[in-house]
Amino acid sequence: MNFILPKYFRDALESLRAIFKVRASSHTSLLSESRVSRASKMMTPFVLRRRKDQVLKDLPKKTERIEWCETTPLQRTIYEEAMQRSRSAVEALPKDEKALLEIVAEPDDEIANGNGDGKSKGKTRPKKGVLMTSNASGSNVLMELRKASCHPMLFRRLFDDAKINLIARHCLQEPDFQDSSYDLVVEDMQVMNDAELQRFCLQYKSVRKHALDNSCFLDAGKVTHFTTPLGAV
Repeated sequence: MNFILPKYFRDALESLRAIFKVRASSHTSLLSESRVSRASKMMTPFVLRRRKDQVLKDLPKKTERIEWCETTPLQRTIYEEAMQRSRSAVEALPKDEKALLEIVAEPDDEIANGNGDGKSKGKTRPKKGVLMTSNASGSNVLMELRKASCHPMLFRRLFDDAKINLIARHCLQEPDFQDSSYDLVVEDMQVMNDAELQRFCLQYKSVRKHALDNSCFLDAGKVTHFTTPLGAV
């Protein structure tokens, strides 16, 4: 109450605190309930509370719109490289490990057009191009493809090894890296993506000159799509 109307309750702040500091007991429980009820009634005019089910009818309808975006050349290259790495990894597996690959089956046309009793009437056929391994390699591939679809800065393509070595050497001048080893700094940077390295360069003065232009963040299909005028979309 003092927070809502400080001019009116500033002088009575201690009295209000004393009311709510009273510990409830067998003799004072009824009195405490009465005080809480009175406080609630006093606060009601100052607090507007409406639940979602109460305001839902007053809200505009939710509109969902799907916009298909073309990938940039760099995104497309990264995506295709991830696909090729996945194929090469599968081809390099020994025969006994390839046998662990499970073909994800989908219903045949006869099943889809069944009589509605939930029982299959024909054979299942494998879904082409979908393989599931017994480990997490499949999820890793999907994650790489998702990253490539989101933004190329989630990979390390712009900061090559030569630039990383130079950044690591210069950042040793910073107080935060006085006790650090050059080799360990390089090792840590090699697992960072372009976005992380860009943020790192902007964080320290000695390596700020190695930072890329901010236009590097615009090289993504969805960014290009949503930066176009709305009338042209």
